Amino acid sequence: MGRGATELNADAGTVRFSTDSLAERERLPTWREFYARKLLRLDWEPSSDLPFKAQVSVQTLPGLGVYTTVCSPFRARLTREFLDGGRDSIFLVLPASRYVVAQAGREVELASGEATAMSNRDPALVASMSAADRRLGLYVPRARLAPLVRDIDAALVRRIPASAEPLRLLKGYVAMLQRGRLALATPELQHVAVSHVYDLVAAALGATRDAADAAAGRGLAAARLVAIKADILKNLSDSALSLTTLGKRHCVTPRYIRAMFEREGTNFSDYIREQRLARAFRLLTSAGRAHLLISTIAYEAGFGDVSNFNRAFRRLYGASPSQLRNGAAADR
Repeated sequence: MGRGATELNADAGTVRFSTDSLAERERLPTWREFYARKLLRLDWEPSSDLPFKAQVSVQTLPGLGVYTTVCSPFRARLTREFLDGGRDSIFLVLPASRYVVAQAGREVELASGEATAMSNRDPALVASMSAADRRLGLYVPRARLAPLVRDIDAALVRRIPASAEPLRLLKGYVAMLQRGRLALATPELQHVAVSHVYDLVAAALGATRDAADAAAGRGLAAARLVAIKADILKNLSDSALSLTTLGKRHCVTPRYIRAMFEREGTNFSDYIREQRLARAFRLLTSAGRAHLLISTIAYEAGFGDVSNFNRAFRRLYGASPSQLRNGAAADR
């Protein structure tokens, strides 16, 4: 295996592998033997004549595995050889391109954005239908998930539409998990994050009434807050950003959003102001933005009034925007 092919981040519980650093003749054998067969436990074959390329990132938490794979077109089989690994898991497949899953007499073809679940205790076939297959996968222990789902076996190899709210929230929550935007510093925080993922997966597959009630105030609520915060950060420059506009985009009431922030010990207005000030701080200390007027930075950060911006900035950072910029320039 070539140097640099594998990267291990022990603190985050993440392993990354790419064939890019390998000679072309080594890519498929290395991927097939060391990663497809040993890590993913699949018998892997390319399904096109394109040069083989693959990347995988595996993040592990207690009771949860998160896989992101980018790969050339392929067909892979879960055969009897791989069924004795001691794991009894449900694997949720979330592809970004056309994808086929067949298992236990069922077959489903997924379009981009859709998802399905399969078991690792029965033979299966999976195949990509795209020249640039990319997919997200979640491994969840069956013993942890089954009590939350009405009929776990009936839910397998069934299409979950891209429009399903639990699936949309799950994707957003896992994306923040992968980017390190969720607190995972302690086992307790990791347990909370994993339980939220369980709630969302169960809701996507068909949760029991008790599990659905619990998830509404736990995993789904947490994922909605993550999605709303991501929306806020994306649209900070919009000075008209409000509870009403966010509520319409996320299909919840302004009161619901306000209550979610209050449960975190803050409020909606304070959160937006702090994020806007943090963006302004980054812009003011960036050498690449040194030519911008402070008023321009205030508007870019979403402040509609420069005087209010100056007062809020000094109150938080103990210096005016111009003082901070001058100090940053002197340090450079």
